[in-house]
Amino acid sequence: MVRVAVADKMVAQACVNCHNSRHDTPKNDWKLNDVRGVLEVISPIDAQLASNGSMLNKVIGISVFVVVLVVLMVVGIQLFLKSMRKSELETAKIVSMMENTPTATVFAGVDGNIEFSNPESMKIFRTIQDTLPVRPDEVIGKSIDLFHKNPQHQRKIISDPRNLPMESTIQLGSDTVSLVVSAVMDQNNNYLGPMLSWEIITEKLKAEEDKERAAKEQEALRMEQAEKERKAVEEKAAREKEQAEKEQRQAKELQEKVNSMLSVVNSAAEGDLTQDIPVSGSDAIGKMGESLAKFFKNLRNDIGDISQTAESVSAAAEELTATSTTMSANAEETSAQAGVVATASAEVGTNVQTVATGSEEMGASIREISENSSKAAKISTEAVEVAKRTNETISTLGESSQEIGEVVKVITSIAEQTNLLALNATIEAARAGEAGKGFAVVANEVKELANQTAKATEEISSKVQAIQSDTGNAVDAIEAISEIINQINDISSSIASAVEEQSATTSEMTRNVSDAAKGVSEIAENISGVSSAAEETTQGSSQTRDAANELSKLSTDLQGLVKRFKI
Repeated sequence: MVRVAVADKMVAQACVNCHNSRHDTPKNDWKLNDVRGVLEVISPIDAQLASNGSMLNKVIGISVFVVVLVVLMVVGIQLFLKSMRKSELETAKIVSMMENTPTATVFAGVDGNIEFSNPESMKIFRTIQDTLPVRPDEVIGKSIDLFHKNPQHQRKIISDPRNLPMESTIQLGSDTVSLVVSAVMDQNNNYLGPMLSWEIITEKLKAEEDKERAAKEQEALRMEQAEKERKAVEEKAAREKEQAEKEQRQAKELQEKVNSMLSVVNSAAEGDLTQDIPVSGSDAIGKMGESLAKFFKNLRNDIGDISQTAESVSAAAEELTATSTTMSANAEETSAQAGVVATASAEVGTNVQTVATGSEEMGASIREISENSSKAAKISTEAVEVAKRTNETISTLGESSQEIGEVVKVITSIAEQTNLLALNATIEAARAGEAGKGFAVVANEVKELANQTAKATEEISSKVQAIQSDTGNAVDAIEAISEIINQINDISSSIASAVEEQSATTSEMTRNVSDAAKGVSEIAENISGVSSAAEETTQGSSQTRDAANELSKLSTDLQGLVKRFKI
C-alpha cells in the first residue's frame, strides 16, 4: 500500500460558494484554487509489483516523485503556516492597535455588515444606546445601514472604494456624529470593506457654537465700541471745528477791536484826542480798551488843566515882568532921590561948617534941609508902598510858581502813567503777535510822547525852582529896601524935628550944629545905604525880569506843546 498526501483545492465555483455560505468554515472569502486542506491517497501496489519489474521501476519512480512532492508540500505548508503566523501576527497587531486606539472604529464587510467594533466604539454605543435600534452587544453582524436615514445612498457610496475616504456628519437622536469612512484593501489591493472612524461631536459643536456666538458677541461689542469711538471722534471733530470757528470769530472780533483802538491811538498820536475807545468788556482786550479810554480821558483833562495852567503861568509871567519893570524904575528913582538927599546932606554939611557966617545962611540952609527932608520923607513913603506892592507881587509869583510846581508834578505823574500804559500796551501787542505790530508802534509813539512830556516837565520844574529861588531873593531884597526906607523916613522925621528945634532956639546953635553935623554924617551913611539898596533892588528886579521872561518862554512852549492836542 502506498499512502500519498495531496492538497485539497477549490476547483469548482460551487465549492467556493458552499464554503462561503457556511458558518463553520474558517473564513467566508473563499476563491478558486484556494487550499482548504490536505487529502491522503492510499494506493495498493501488490499487483503491480508482482506483474513485472518495469512496473516496479515505475512505482519506484513514482514513489520518489511522490516523496519529493510530499517534501515540497511539507516545505510549502511550513512556509504557508509561517506566512499565516506572520499574517496572524500582523493581524493581531492591527487588531490590538484598533482595539486600543482612542478613536472609535468600526469595520464592515463589502456586504455592509459590521464585522468589528473596537472598545471605544462599544463605549460610545453604550452612551447612545437609547438612540440605537439594537443593543450595543448586538451591533456585530448588523448592517451598517442602521446609522443612516438613507441607506441606499450611503451603501452606493461605500460600495465603491473610489469614493473613499469620505467625511460626513449624521444625527443620532439628539447627538451629532462625525464620520470618516476609509477603504480597507488587502495585499493585492482588493477592496475588503469600509472602516468607519467616528466620534460624537455634540459638545464640540456646542463649544464651537458657544465660541462662535462669543466671537460674534465680541465682534458686536467691538463694532459697538468702534461705533462709539467713531461717534466720539466725530463729536470731537465737531467740537474742534466749532472751537476753531469760535476762535476764528474771536480772532476776527479781536482784530476789529484792535483796529478800532489802533485808529483812536493813531489819531491820538497825531494830536486828536476827541475820539473815544469803543472797546470794553471783562476780557483782556476789553480791559485794555477800558484802560486806554480812561487814560485818554485823564489825558484830555490833564492837557486841559495844563493849558489853563500854562495860560495862568503866562499871565503871571507878564505880571511879574511888569512888576519887575516897576521895581526897577522905582529903584532908579530911589537911587536918584538918594543922590539928591546926598547932595542936600553935603549942603547941610557945608552950611553947618559955615554956620558961623550968619543965621541968614543957616535959616536958608535949615529951610532947604526942611524941604529936602519933606521930599525924602515923601519919597521914602512912596518907596515903602512900592516895596510893599512889589513884595505882594513877588509873593503872588512865589505862590504861582508853587502852583506851577504842583501842575508839573501832575504832568510828571501823567507822563509816568502814560509811559507805564505804553509799556503794558507794548507787552500786550507782543502777545497779540502779528496783529499787534501796528498797536506796538502806536504804543511806542505814546511812550516817546510821555518821555518828551516828562523831559519838558523836568525843564519846567527846574525853571520854576529857579524862579522860586529868585523870588525868595527878591522878597529878601525888597524887605531890606523897605527896612532902609523906613530908616530914611525916621531920619527925615529926625531932621524935621531938628529943624524945628533949630528954628525955635538959636541959643543952642552950637549944640544943634554939632547934632546937625552928626545927623548929616548919619544921613550921608544912610543915603549911601539907600543907594546901595536901590542898586541891589535894580539888580534883583533885572533878575526877576529875566526869570519872568524865561517863565513866559516856558509857558509859551508849554502852550505850544498842549496845542498839538485836540481835546
